[in-house]
Amino acid sequence: MMKISRLITIIVTVLLLVIIAGCDRNSDLAQATFGTGNGGGILVSSVDRRAMPKFILSSGKDKAPVESHTLQGRVLLVAFFTPWCSSCVDEMVMLQKFQLDYDPSDLAVIGMAVVSNADDPTLDRYVARLGLTFPVVVADDAVKKGFGGIAVVPTVFLVDRAGRIAARYFNHLEKEALIAAVHRVLAESSGE
Repeated sequence: MMKISRLITIIVTVLLLVIIAGCDRNSDLAQATFGTGNGGGILVSSVDRRAMPKFILSSGKDKAPVESHTLQGRVLLVAFFTPWCSSCVDEMVMLQKFQLDYDPSDLAVIGMAVVSNADDPTLDRYVARLGLTFPVVVADDAVKKGFGGIAVVPTVFLVDRAGRIAARYFNHLEKEALIAAVHRVLAESSGE
């Protein structure tokens, strides 16, 4: 009986670790080797990149639509988050400051809220409290699936100017690693 109890404990522990690590066995993109949970992402070769999903989503406060095709031509940071996630707060504040260091024609940040109710005023209060000036939309199931599934927040995708996913970061985003990756993707598209 003791062996069975111990085996069950081990199995449950392993399953919890897989869930916490953000693994999603049903997703080709999530199985890709370009996402890490240690703050750094692994940049995908430009020939191996997949297109980010197309979308038209409403922004929180004013419900103005944000369309993916209007973002093409810029390097994007697409940040999936929830308003109640404490590490998401730190990451969103960092991304707000980060975007100010770049020309808006070169880099854009978009927040993708993973919430169940698009009309929940909590999201608008969150955006106002953090002083976020980049668009924040409510991610629908199709967008989450198109990005390969969002098993853990925060998750940030780096998208190149052609609209292809270049890297994924989850759990923790290191600013220095992000700066290096953004500069590399910007340089790819400018021919440097």
